[in-house]
Amino acid sequence: MKKMNINSLLFLLVGIIVGLTVALVAVVVFKNNNETVIIDNRESNESTIEEQKKKEDSVDPVTYFTNIDKSNDKGTIKQGFIKMVDFLFYDEPINGVRFSELKDEAKIKIMKIALSIDSKIDSYFPGYKETLSTGTKKIYNDVKLKVAELYVKVTTKICSNNQQLCIDAKKDFESLKNSFGLTYEFLKNLGKEELNKLKEWYEDFRQ
Repeated sequence: MKKMNINSLLFLLVGIIVGLTVALVAVVVFKNNNETVIIDNRESNESTIEEQKKKEDSVDPVTYFTNIDKSNDKGTIKQGFIKMVDFLFYDEPINGVRFSELKDEAKIKIMKIALSIDSKIDSYFPGYKETLSTGTKKIYNDVKLKVAELYVKVTTKICSNNQQLCIDAKKDFESLKNSFGLTYEFLKNLGKEELNKLKEWYEDFRQ
């Protein structure tokens, strides 16, 4: 009887040990699987972020600034405004491409977008340009005028070798005048050569 009790106790102990071992293995497997899922999710997120960055770094300047113009994020618009000024007037590259390297048609598109971004800065962030102009670059307060001046220069060049694009660029400028307040009173501050070109383009420019 005593021997039987000892055997029963041994079986019970073995059963407990086996049960604990199985439970421990299950916990380890679950933990490892859980860690694997977390790692997989982290790697997936990092991969998504990396792919997004690569995608942003591969777009052309027109698409790049179009995306900024469409954005509702304040930080994106502010940063885009500064990048736009640097791109247009300091020939700093966007994804390895400089404004001076663009085709004329792309330059026209960029300048139209630039006026839109500039208008948003004035509407959404009054006084923001003043905070930027305290630095070494003083152009921020005159972006609209500088873009108009650049637009005239580029269009003048276009009109010497591409008649259809010349017509389109002039039509676009007429539309931009109305959309962004490019009145005669404002544009008379252009350089003399640019102002004379505008007068040649539009017989009713003073109206």
